[in-house]
Amino acid sequence: MSRLETQHIFLISIGLIVLGFYSPSAWLQMKVAKRRKAVTRGLPGALDLMQVAIEAGLGFDAAMNRVAKEFGRFCGPIAEEFTILQLEIQAGKPRDLAFAELERRTGVDVMASFANVVQQSAEFGTPISQALENYAIEMRQDRELKAQAKANALPVKMSGVLAAFMMPILLLIMLTPIAIRWTTVLTVQ
Repeated sequence: MSRLETQHIFLISIGLIVLGFYSPSAWLQMKVAKRRKAVTRGLPGALDLMQVAIEAGLGFDAAMNRVAKEFGRFCGPIAEEFTILQLEIQAGKPRDLAFAELERRTGVDVMASFANVVQQSAEFGTPISQALENYAIEMRQDRELKAQAKANALPVKMSGVLAAFMMPILLLIMLTPIAIRWTTVLTVQ
């Protein structure tokens, strides 16, 4: 084996070690972000379904179990989290601690707000179905505002890209006739 081959093997080994060290963490962060996004997107629909179940006569816990069972096909993470929450409550964990654990597990702001809505509704005696409906509407409005903000920022981002790709072409179009004229003038003399 020559010295050059040994160096290549060493560099490849170092690269593979670095890749092996950082890739599981990056993969896990990607999965966490995907799960959080699924929870954020699916929660308004789950709340609507829960509100309908409560208005149909189910209690809050029964409605949450029903949503976890029915919603599992559409948004698995929410169904899993609701199931875990209900299992913790059934095992005897206080409701506020179970909701705090739900907030910690998901790491999503909307789930923390959902827990606050449920706890405040129970505390103040307001109808839970109305609170869930209002919160679902608020979440949809927030998502719409975020989408509008992204759409409004798009022209600014596009202008830089367009300038970067259009400017060289425009310069080429403007300078080509000048270059042709100079070459003809210089070749004539």
